[in-house]
Amino acid sequence: MNSNTSITPTSQKIGWVIFLIGAVYMIGLGWLYSWRVVPAANQVGSEAYSGLVGILWAASVPLGAFIVAIGAALVAQVERRVFWLLILGTVLFAAWRVIGTTS
Repeated sequence: MNSNTSITPTSQKIGWVIFLIGAVYMIGLGWLYSWRVVPAANQVGSEAYSGLVGILWAASVPLGAFIVAIGAALVAQVERRVFWLLILGTVLFAAWRVIGTTS
């Protein structure tokens, strides 16, 4: 561990919890949506993918990966500057992708 880091071993434990939450969110929502909505989509078409559940499912991998990355950074005890650069870069990339897909 570097002496310049301000992340404590307690935040490393929190990092594992955050990491697991992100992984469970990605896998769980993908499984649930595939099990519940895909059969309905075969009957009603793309309308099954609309609404709040559709938005949560569409965001499950990017948001889950972002949560996993935060947890992994806490577990790895990266320096605070690197941690915030990771968050800023991810937010900017996600914003760029969202803006790029709406035009």
